[in-house]
Amino acid sequence: MNDAFGGFWYVWFFCLAVWIVWPDRPGRVCGGVFIGTAVVEFGQLWHPHWLHLLRQTLPGRLLLGTTFVWSDFLYYALGCLTAYWLLRRWGDQLIAPAHTPQ
Repeated sequence: MNDAFGGFWYVWFFCLAVWIVWPDRPGRVCGGVFIGTAVVEFGQLWHPHWLHLLRQTLPGRLLLGTTFVWSDFLYYALGCLTAYWLLRRWGDQLIAPAHTPQ
């Protein structure tokens, strides 16, 4: 379980960040983040030299990861589902003040 739960927070953060731009579409936001994260995870199976060099940097490791692990998809799914549930439940309350006419 070494750093595995980090995937949960990784997708939760990106769901929230993208939702800020498109607050009326939490389902599409969370689904898109899950797909994007899956693409990044499968990209870890690709090892060209330039990508290897990029992954040796701290930002490269944090954003792209270094090793493919099937079990990470569980944490990505849990993070996206939790973010979706929270955004559906409290999302309107978070954006309501910005959309209130004066």
